[in-house]
Amino acid sequence: MLSAKAEEAKRSELINELLRRHEPVIARAVESAPGCSLKNGSLFLSYQDPAYTARAKVLVDPKQKLALEAAAKQVGIEVCVLS
Repeated sequence: MLSAKAEEAKRSELINELLRRHEPVIARAVESAPGCSLKNGSLFLSYQDPAYTARAKVLVDPKQKLALEAAAKQVGIEVCVLS
């Protein structure tokens, strides 16, 4: 498992890529995930707290999910949303 610093660096890289693609809503949802871990090239974003349910829904919406997956692919990761 990578260090928390490496996980945050990869999440920041994904956020920057989303902003570059003009996807601020998705970037904000990724940024606000209360839990984040990177394992085997997959970034796990945890939204276990009910207060974050709306943000998790943004990331699993079919249209938004396509944009998220494209940005994640660009930075060399996959994203898994845990809610």
